[in-house]
Amino acid sequence: MAQLTMGGVYHNGIVIPQEDVPYNSDMRVLITFTKEIPKSELYAHTPEIQEALAKADANYKIGKFKEYTDANALLKDLNNVK
Repeated sequence: MAQLTMGGVYHNGIVIPQEDVPYNSDMRVLITFTKEIPKSELYAHTPEIQEALAKADANYKIGKFKEYTDANALLKDLNNVK
């Protein structure tokens, strides 16, 4: 599962800070990938979390998941997980 950290975009010869990027559906952008991971996101890059995310993604792709329309039903099922 790819992870992306984007600090801004390059558009028309300038770098636009992420918080100032306007939405424009026909705008061309260049996305660069970096190995820098913000400290607040490091937990998601441990081998255990990456393995769990890959397993969850595989289960989702084969339809092995349950949808909830009621938060209480979700909480009830979570409390019953062993």
